[in-house]
Amino acid sequence: SHVLALYNGERFHAEESSVQEYFRLFSAGFDRSERQLTFLRYFFAPNVWCLGQHGGVDKVIDLWERITATFASLRVEYQHITGMFSLADEVSIQAKVLAHLKMAPSAMDVVFPNVVMRRPDLARKLKGQVLVLPLHVTFIFDATKRVVRVDVDADVFSALLAHLESVHDVAVALDGANFRLDAMHHNKKEHGVP
Repeated sequence: SHVLALYNGERFHAEESSVQEYFRLFSAGFDRSERQLTFLRYFFAPNVWCLGQHGGVDKVIDLWERITATFASLRVEYQHITGMFSLADEVSIQAKVLAHLKMAPSAMDVVFPNVVMRRPDLARKLKGQVLVLPLHVTFIFDATKRVVRVDVDADVFSALLAHLESVHDVAVALDGANFRLDAMHHNKKEHGVP
């Protein structure tokens, strides 16, 4: 099917449309609606690699639940999509998005525990603020046009610099920060976040 799409001049069309729909459907986070769950089960292959781990669709669902539970509010803003490469049985798409993450006190405890404990001055600058986190999300599709791998690169530095206004303060905030999703989940339980 990829070969036919290439022949018809539609090199990345189906995959780009799927990625755009993914970000449209999840623009306000994860609400566990039947529509979102069904989309995830068709968009991702059952054995999808997610953020360097082989966890399948349930791993993707779990990650969306963690993100939604951690932050006071979440808004995902799709910006741009780029077709990276297209082979007969594989297509890579990269999307640039902005994640708007509201830092509630519980999110501060989970994501920036060292700042909360050691630098209350920095914690006050971040608490209640919306971090605008630039993300590059790479999707690898197989010949059935399902995602078999998804990776995310986040520019946490830029998001923090907008609020802390000092490279030194950003470095302090990043020291011990838990912006990795698996770390968020581990620490979320320790801090009593559901």
